[in-house]
Amino acid sequence: MKKQSVAPTRFLTVSLILIVVLCVVIFSVLTVYMNRKSADTIREVGQMYMAGLSEQISMHFDTVIGLRLEQLETLVNTTLPKSIHGDPVQMEALKNNAKAREFTHLAFFHEDGSFEMLYGAPLYVADPDPFLRSLTNNEKKVAIGQDANGYRVVLLAIPIAHDSAGENPCIALVATLPVSYISSTLSLDENSDHVYSFIIRKDGSFVIRTGDAFRNNYFERVRNLYESVDGGDPELYITAL
Repeated sequence: MKKQSVAPTRFLTVSLILIVVLCVVIFSVLTVYMNRKSADTIREVGQMYMAGLSEQISMHFDTVIGLRLEQLETLVNTTLPKSIHGDPVQMEALKNNAKAREFTHLAFFHEDGSFEMLYGAPLYVADPDPFLRSLTNNEKKVAIGQDANGYRVVLLAIPIAHDSAGENPCIALVATLPVSYISSTLSLDENSDHVYSFIIRKDGSFVIRTGDAFRNNYFERVRNLYESVDGGDPELYITAL
């Protein structure tokens, strides 16, 4: 009787152990699978959110810069004297109207790449060749520069045709805004603990950066971050960007 009762008991015990092991394996596999699916879902949601946020910031940037260019163009069409060395009353009105629109500098830009300051410290363009080339081609231009005091500014330029008979004709009216104006207007510093916002040039150098981005080049930052990611190829991302 004992031998007959031991066999079914052993069978039940072994069966129970196998069932427990099978359940553990199944739940472990399910847990790993669900974790991966959750990570993929979170990644996809994050990418969608960041793509939408990036598009929103870009559109806002276009709107803000477009509005400022329109303001400067209005000054050219309504207040600018027929000659840049003409009526001093009109010149004073031009400067006052520019100050009222919170432009920090105002200058005439000449064909040789020099600025004739109407007010504000002397200006320098960070990348002068494309700036001069666009204005020579009668195109509106937005660029980054700084003044003689070292303050970084956004340069807004509207082509004009004044004193064209001179040896060094004036080809544009240039006004500036502080770089901080762009950051504050676009709210780039909001939630900076969670989201970094950058405006960069084609070579990866920063125009505007928020957060604790201490490197001088965005591509350098990307290469450094991708070093800790398995299978990450920063050059593919940089090329795609």
